[in-house]
Amino acid sequence: MERWKTNLLLLWLSQILVVVGYAAALPFIPLFISKRYGIADERTLGLIVSWFHFISTGSFAIMAPIWGRLADRYGRKLMLLRACFMDSFIFPLMVYSPNIMVLFILRILASMFTGTTSAAQPLIVSGTPKQYHGFALGLLSTALWSGNMLGYLFGGLIVHRFGFTAAFMFCGFTYFLSGIIVLFVHEDFKPVTKNETPRKAGLFSMGANIWIILSLILLLGFIRSFELPYLPQLVKRITGEQTAAFWTGIVCAGAALGGVIAGAICGYLADRTTATKIIFPALLLGSAALLWQTYAASTYSLIAARFVAYLAIGGIGPIFLTLITKVTDKDKQGLVFGMNTTAENTGIMLSALFSGGVIYYTGVQGVFTTASLLCLLFIPYVFFAYSRIKHKP
Repeated sequence: MERWKTNLLLLWLSQILVVVGYAAALPFIPLFISKRYGIADERTLGLIVSWFHFISTGSFAIMAPIWGRLADRYGRKLMLLRACFMDSFIFPLMVYSPNIMVLFILRILASMFTGTTSAAQPLIVSGTPKQYHGFALGLLSTALWSGNMLGYLFGGLIVHRFGFTAAFMFCGFTYFLSGIIVLFVHEDFKPVTKNETPRKAGLFSMGANIWIILSLILLLGFIRSFELPYLPQLVKRITGEQTAAFWTGIVCAGAALGGVIAGAICGYLADRTTATKIIFPALLLGSAALLWQTYAASTYSLIAARFVAYLAIGGIGPIFLTLITKVTDKDKQGLVFGMNTTAENTGIMLSALFSGGVIYYTGVQGVFTTASLLCLLFIPYVFFAYSRIKHKP
């Protein structure tokens, strides 16, 4: 097997394990906070959850370009190992937090050292022939969605049967195992010395095309995460508290299955057609599916709506990433992919603030209705932004 294919397989497996662990513990945070700290009011809980996601994405957004720049200088593999092994230690500690403040502090630390995806993306791109970038990033997307699907299923079962402590320990174990796999990845990396570093290697040298695409990624992160933290609360309204964790896992697994299919399809199409031809119908369908979730009266209806939503919008991210690889110089890929992560997490961070206000004043159903509207509003900006990109691939 060619080396780039072997690396792709190893990184695919490592990212599945990372996401399995994350999805088995972190999505259940609303239920954990409610039970551990005795917060029953839906709107108060929603506000606390929004701040939890705000601080985590904020620290991640700050650190991502720093790790990306260090990756260009010292290697992407080293950054991936740092993320895997540090979080394998920090995440399990969260379950022992005596109060919400300690929980927030540990989440900030975990976010500062995380970034497995932002490290894996340039590592894959740097060793993959350019004509296969769309395929490789689309395949990585399927790893993320597959990991989510398995993690949600395992997490729902683990929390339901054994409690939150077992779920967070499982998370730490999968991160550690992922790091072991990364040790076998081969990286042809030549460290960049200070004399070899281009004079214009900073943020302002990335070019207008990159900034336009980053704006799309920021808004996509804002939209995709708007209702995500509050899904367990929506499930709880339908199923009741006793089985909320179990059914949250099932509902999220259905969404992840849609994302797996979307990532594979859109990764393939990204090398063969323009972004707007894929994104326009995807956002229309995603908006309709989000509105469907708002009024879902049963768990099966919610599962179906969640699957359709992520089948529609789950593959948009790889399209933007493929576009980035085609307009970015190779010596700046670590920086640009770090900025990509920062843009996405800035969107998630702003989303946490706005959605926290929405859920506090309108309730959990208002959040899903607003997310549906945001999908529609994103369509004209996609066409405008894409028309401004010069030297389109």
